[in-house]
Amino acid sequence: MKDGFEYKRADLNTRLWIIWITFTSTLRQWLYFFVEFLLHITGMIVNILIFYYIAIFVNVGQLEAYGGDFASFIVLGIIFNSFLSATMNSYYNALCRGFWNTSLEFFATSPVGVISYTMGITLYEYFKAAISITLYLLLGVFVFNISPSAPNYALTLLLLVLGVISVSGLGLISASTFTLLNCRRWGNPVQWLTGFIIALTSGVYFPVEWLPEWARGISLLLPQTYVYRSARLALLKGATLNNPIVRGDFYALTLFCIILIPLGLLFFKAGIRKAEREGSFSRWV
Repeated sequence: MKDGFEYKRADLNTRLWIIWITFTSTLRQWLYFFVEFLLHITGMIVNILIFYYIAIFVNVGQLEAYGGDFASFIVLGIIFNSFLSATMNSYYNALCRGFWNTSLEFFATSPVGVISYTMGITLYEYFKAAISITLYLLLGVFVFNISPSAPNYALTLLLLVLGVISVSGLGLISASTFTLLNCRRWGNPVQWLTGFIIALTSGVYFPVEWLPEWARGISLLLPQTYVYRSARLALLKGATLNNPIVRGDFYALTLFCIILIPLGLLFFKAGIRKAEREGSFSRWV
């Protein structure tokens, strides 16, 4: 009988309870250190103000495809990136947090296993991202007067869902390095490399079209590139799937989902099985 961590026998109610308890307890820890919470919020505000004032000096004619408003372009880029970054990093961060506070060892030896704990921390990461996104939206609408004329919210949501699914595959591959490559110090090569490339080439802070040809080629390897471009077109220009750029990005994201999710699950399960054989979810091994 299979008895790996991912095959632990626990009923659905127990798993949901563990997810909720993990989420709420981690959230309370974050809120308890109120100074850290305030610094986090202040850092978000300062970050977006810097880019907003840079936007004042940008030639808006170069952004005609996105409505010509760099402030809208940059605010939406930061919002989308906050959400997808939480997706990318939450699985690995959950394993690191659990390892260093010895929670993983506890759950690994319980009927629940480590998956429910990981999902609880992932929910917490999404909650933090939601706070950031809400603050960015409020600043964008009430301070920077961002008001899309005919936004296509349904298409934007669809693109974000496809982005979350595809980036989850990358996040699972990143998390697998925790045991496969023994990367337990809050950093791993997948997270580092993709984070560097995303910031430079995916279109978070400036259009991909501004990049040299070689960098544009690299950007095509990232699902984030397609989300940022078409979600902006859907919100700022009211683009639909009839738009050839949006339609191409939609197909690309669907392909990323088909490839990255099975690949991510394969690597993640391999990492869990390795930890099972070695007992490496314990800090004292």
